[in-house]
Amino acid sequence: LILDVLMPGIDGLEVCRRLRAEGSAVPVLMLTAKSQEKDIVRALDSGAADYMVKPFKPDELRSRVRRLVKESK
Repeated sequence: LILDVLMPGIDGLEVCRRLRAEGSAVPVLMLTAKSQEKDIVRALDSGAADYMVKPFKPDELRSRVRRLVKESK
């Protein structure tokens, strides 16, 4: 699952927290413009498996998604 920290209504961090609270192990990659260390730490503490900052390189995103899918099997 690819989420942005900044989403309308409910942010990506809250989505991730709710997934983890429900016991979901689906890998979450945060893809966001927020690049400060505190933002990255908050996302990882919320249960995100990885974090990328926009703008991003498509090949890197594909590689990270492949890794997360492989690790989740």
